[in-house]
Amino acid sequence: MAPSRVAEAGALGDVDSFAKGPGSQCFSGPVGACLLKHWRVWRVMGADPRVVRVLRRGFTIKFLQPCPLSSKPGYSRLPTDPVKLEVLDYEVQQMALKEAIEPVPRGQACFHSYLFLVPKKGGKWRPVIDL
Repeated sequence: MAPSRVAEAGALGDVDSFAKGPGSQCFSGPVGACLLKHWRVWRVMGADPRVVRVLRRGFTIKFLQPCPLSSKPGYSRLPTDPVKLEVLDYEVQQMALKEAIEPVPRGQACFHSYLFLVPKKGGKWRPVIDL
């Protein structure tokens, strides 16, 4: 980025908190709102207007038909491996803390997604949400 753009972005007061990473204010709130706080910085840095619009207003997936709602989750098989079960439980807790997922009252109709694990290089596990 050109020095003048850095100066302009710095004048907005967001660059430092934006660039700091996990210690910044961005990482203290819900997952989905992080970049909303910094859309002006992206605009000053010359981001595509479509990107800035998504950062300001969010992005909505336009489905061809309504998502099926159900008051009961569909068939789900929990892992039998105790290590995978522990990892899955941990990942659900982390997503709940980040407000990336939320509990649903029993019996309320909603869209249910499946969560499963896939192996990463190095032997760890990556959680995947099947929408």
